[in-house]
Amino acid sequence: MLGSSTTTTTTSSMTVITYKRDNLSQYAGLPFRFKLQAQNYIGYSTPSDYIRILVADVPSAPAAPFKVASGKTFITIGWTAPLLNGGKPVISYNIYVRPPGGSYTLAQVHLNLTSFIYTYQVSTALTGQTF
Repeated sequence: MLGSSTTTTTTSSMTVITYKRDNLSQYAGLPFRFKLQAQNYIGYSTPSDYIRILVADVPSAPAAPFKVASGKTFITIGWTAPLLNGGKPVISYNIYVRPPGGSYTLAQVHLNLTSFIYTYQVSTALTGQTF
């Protein structure tokens, strides 16, 4: 059984009620729904509409890659991690390359999460081509 707790914090402009539940990782990608009901001495209001909140979501897009180095047979790019990981650690990056006149293809699934550097090797010399 999961443990849960509720705390209330009041400021000059609002009251914030925090609902905490242990071990939410088992619900990653699944929605929790919250709705409210007000009460006074006469009784209860009808319930509010609900809000749907995912425990974890997909990460935000990383920023565009940047050039680290290039030569006649290679291009090295770098990138930064996404600003938001969606509540779960990023586990890989798909790196796509589009050569001149071609279409994007998956070049590599990058699993090294401590180095955000990738070197694309080509079989023929690159002479003034833009990717």
